[in-house]
This record gives sequence, C-alpha cells and structure tokens, in this order.
Amino acid sequence: METRYPFMAGHRSYEDFDPLCKWSREEGRDILEVHLPGFRREQVKVQVNHLGFLIISGERSLMDGARWRRFKKEIEIPTHCNVNAINARFMQNILTVVIPKQVINPVSQTDKERQTPEYEPPRKEKETADPKMEFTERNRTRHEETVKEDTDEAENEFEGETDAKLTPESTREVALKAFVVVVLVLLLASYVTDVCKSMVADSYFLS
Repeated sequence: METRYPFMAGHRSYEDFDPLCKWSREEGRDILEVHLPGFRREQVKVQVNHLGFLIISGERSLMDGARWRRFKKEIEIPTHCNVNAINARFMQNILTVVIPKQVINPVSQTDKERQTPEYEPPRKEKETADPKMEFTERNRTRHEETVKEDTDEAENEFEGETDAKLTPESTREVALKAFVVVVLVLLLASYVTDVCKSMVADSYFLS
C-alpha cells in the first residue's frame, strides 16, 4: 500500500507494510520476533503506552529519497507479563522483544502458618498404631466372637429375672387378691366386734 501526495512538491510518499511477526514462549517469558528487512536499529522504535499496549513502529527511505516505507504494530500486553521488564534488541534485520512474566513471590513460612490448614482425613489405625498392639483379622474376629458370647451369656443370666418380673396383668391380679384379703379382714373384724358387743350385753343383763 502506497500513500502519495502529488499536490505537494517535495513531500514524502509512504509505503505501508505489515512485517512478519513470530511468537515463541519459553519458561518465564514470551518472545516476539519482528522481521524488518532493510531497516536499521535507529529506524525502529519500541514503546509501551499507558493502556498496556506494546507499540512497534519504524520508517526508512527508499532509493530515490522521496519514497518511504513505514509500519506500525500495536500489541496488547498479556496481564500475566511484567511491563516494566520488557526489553528489545535489533540484530540482522530482526527485532526481538522479550516480555517477561510476572514473578509470584513464594508464600513465606509466616503466611503458611496463618493459612487455614487443609483438611486431612484421619489415618488408618495401622499407619500409626504400634504393630504389637494391633489386632489381626483373625484375632479381631475371635475377639468379636468372645464379646458376643459374653453378651449372650449375660442376657441368658438375666432371662430368669426378666421372667420373674411382674407383668401388668399379674400386677392387677395381685392387687385384686390383696383387696379381697383386706375386705375379708374388715368383715372378720366387724364380725368379731359384733360378737364382743353381744357378749358384753348378755353379761350385763345377766348381772
């Protein structure tokens, strides 16, 4: 693309071109190579504006001096890169721009202590217990069977006591019998009293 100004005598005419760009990524940095055939170092400018864009521009005159070739590239700098550490070098018609990545400071020991520890599931007993104190599967099974037999024997021992306990029905029968006994005692006492009174009255009249 060529821009000319024929109405202005002696004015430069510019030919815009888009240089070849090649990106490569290494550990800790991104590298941009811009191929600029025919350019010299003083004819190329590298800038970073306040919006976070890398601006690469340049211009050079052609053979007749009235025609110029120019270019301009605007590249947005990734957020993970360190803008203040960008550097560039020009060698053998290739502009190399190195864009280092941000260095994340390792967390200090104090910060680690302040952080909430992650949940760790409890370890199995075999990992921490003394091997001498561990139950093998066979011993554990025997232990469980022994505990079960002891439990069954204890239940059998208390079966007699459980059977001997009064049920609600037997409790009602005992209460009924006790009530009958009390009534009989009262009737007997009343009868004895009447007999005594009768005997006292007979002795009185006889005297």
